[in-house]
Amino acid sequence: MNIEEWFFFCLSLIWLLEFVLFRGARHSGDSLSIEQKSYYLILLSIIATVIGCLIIRETSFVIHTPLFITWLSLFIYGTGIFLRYWSMLTLKHEFTRHVQVSADKKLVSHGPYRSMRHPLYTALIVCMVGLSCYLASWVGLLFTLLLIIPSIVIRIKLEEAMLTEALGETYDEWKRQRWILMPWIY
Repeated sequence: MNIEEWFFFCLSLIWLLEFVLFRGARHSGDSLSIEQKSYYLILLSIIATVIGCLIIRETSFVIHTPLFITWLSLFIYGTGIFLRYWSMLTLKHEFTRHVQVSADKKLVSHGPYRSMRHPLYTALIVCMVGLSCYLASWVGLLFTLLLIIPSIVIRIKLEEAMLTEALGETYDEWKRQRWILMPWIY
């Protein structure tokens, strides 16, 4: 393994460690809600993207990637992982993998939530852009654009509808002060 592969391996371990360190509250309920299905849609999109990128990489459909692009991809991947951890640490006990809302839910307004409504989803997109570019050059980016982003947008719409229903004007005022995913862009 070269240094880039070791760096990628370490970043991937750090990202996977997220699932051990930040489990979030357990969901109680027997049937899958639309929101839970959207979680699994995102998960399947991630798996399909990674598998697609690996197939492209291993079948040599991709022309050799310049070292600069490899390191840029790793930087983007690491930035996404950092933003995910920062967002989860900011949320603390409010973090859950499945959206759970109630009228007494506290909205977090510091850290990355100062300017974004959904920094965890932003971080996921950034991670997948970096990962896709690292694994399959720019072809992998197409997988992220076609699979990951649409599934995240679906989940955001469901989540925001749930929060608006539960918190009403409080949530509407909070979200008016923040970008959805990327400051000054969206």
